Amino acid sequence: MLVPPVSLTPFFRVLLAGWLLLGLRLAACGQTPLPAGVRHFDLTDGLPHRQVNCLLQDRAGLLWVGTERGLARFDGARFESVGTDSARAASGLLAGPVYALAEEPGRALWAGTPTGLRRLDLLTGRETRVRADPTGRTPDHARVFALLHTRAGRLYAGTAAGWLLR
Repeated sequence: MLVPPVSLTPFFRVLLAGWLLLGLRLAACGQTPLPAGVRHFDLTDGLPHRQVNCLLQDRAGLLWVGTERGLARFDGARFESVGTDSARAASGLLAGPVYALAEEPGRALWAGTPTGLRRLDLLTGRETRVRADPTGRTPDHARVFALLHTRAGRLYAGTAAGWLLR
């Protein structure tokens, strides 16, 4: 079945032309060069995934990056993936999405993940899973999207079902 040609009024022609120009302008925005002094990092630099969910600079000056495929540490030159080798990936420790990061000064790095909290001991490199919901009944409590470690030593975790305090 053939559809007859549509005749646009002058108003709709101008409107359509405006939308096309706006679309072209938005498409061009993604192609502009980076300003001087700004560098783009990607998988070739060692990031585990191109989607970055969170950032944290620890007291030692290292930059920690939570991505959709795990945690990476940046020393100023290169990223090193943390928790993505096959042994750790099998256990699920810091190999999946990392949504939030908090530092326990000089001792540990806390990571919020879809399955709860992870604690990375900065001195030993040991990773530990901490259940956000000890009853195991509420899956929403497991997903940790925000973390705050206070000066008093308390860890607050924001989950899909509210705040938890450790």
